[in-house]
Amino acid sequence: MTDEPTPGSAIEEVRRSMSRSPATKVARTRQAIFEAVEAIGDDGPVTVGEVVRRAGISRAAFYTHFSGLEELTIAIMHDMVQKVSAQQHETRGTTYAGWREASTAMLHRNVEHIAHNRGLYLNVLGMPGSSGAFEAAVVELAASIVAALRHLPTVPAGLNIEDTARFVASGTLAMTVHWMRNEPSMPVDEMVDRLIACFPDVES
Repeated sequence: MTDEPTPGSAIEEVRRSMSRSPATKVARTRQAIFEAVEAIGDDGPVTVGEVVRRAGISRAAFYTHFSGLEELTIAIMHDMVQKVSAQQHETRGTTYAGWREASTAMLHRNVEHIAHNRGLYLNVLGMPGSSGAFEAAVVELAASIVAALRHLPTVPAGLNIEDTARFVASGTLAMTVHWMRNEPSMPVDEMVDRLIACFPDVES
């Protein structure tokens, strides 16, 4: 018998409310889980067992907060997007010269984050049957791209920011997973250059 909660059970509502809870103990546990994943970095595969060991919590405590690694991955990506948005809010007067500059800055930040958490993202996004997690990750990454594009001094004529962000996010994740699996020694800067080369030329 698994100790993972049954989908659709009452504990799912508990997890949702806990994710929004300002309670100190709840926040500390979630932070310990995030820090455990951060500590693992790209050292190897991320498992629930390794996360709870490093976080110093029980498996039951982990599953109270997250249904599994997929939900944890999306929560970590969401946290990254929120931090990026907060940084952009603090530097509201800073704008990018154009689409390429905004895209490069955004991509470098996101690819660096994914690369550092290589074990987690490969585990979750690179496995068969991970389409649901991949789709959720696209939504989170697209939000980061939208935030960057809104800092353009002018939006190129005919550019639908939401559609473009979703297109770029899905391609970025697919290529980044391929890179981590097949060319792990490639530097982040080179990966960003290759991704930028695939971007639509909306400034011509």
